[in-house]
Amino acid sequence: MELGVRRWQMRLPAVLETPGLARSGMRRWLSTLEWPEDEALDVLLAVNEAVSNAIEHAFVEADTVEQSVEVSGEVEHTAGRRRLRLQVRDNGRWLPRPSHEEYVNRRRGLPIIFAVMAEVQIHRGGQEPAPPPPEAVAFDGHSTEGTVVTLLSPPVPVSEDDRSAGRPHRRPR
Repeated sequence: MELGVRRWQMRLPAVLETPGLARSGMRRWLSTLEWPEDEALDVLLAVNEAVSNAIEHAFVEADTVEQSVEVSGEVEHTAGRRRLRLQVRDNGRWLPRPSHEEYVNRRRGLPIIFAVMAEVQIHRGGQEPAPPPPEAVAFDGHSTEGTVVTLLSPPVPVSEDDRSAGRPHRRPR
């Protein structure tokens, strides 16, 4: 993990502790970017849900390949504002959708992600990414090429560091 830069990446094993580790790393990165607190909480919530989904649903059994989740992000500047493009990538094979009885009290993660992010794309292995409507998203196939969830945050104001980066530096007299 590299802090204080416009790009950030973390690769973690697919274990129960991974969402918390991803949140901690991302929280530190957002802090170095001076990301506004309320918007940072939304980003952390969305990333937590995407990572948790990968841990819970992408790994069928103890495969011989290394089971991992990668979280990455970069800052994009647009129209005097900035936003984050984040990706949560797993190398697993998503489980089939549970039966209705098992599923009745679930399905909150993706609607939460769609509610707090400006754009969400889910790319299941071997398919082109497309932003599906939240109510239509279902991981009901067996993807053997992993899944990539791309999140685009709502724009926020440019930080003081970003503003001063464009100014010429003067030598002290």
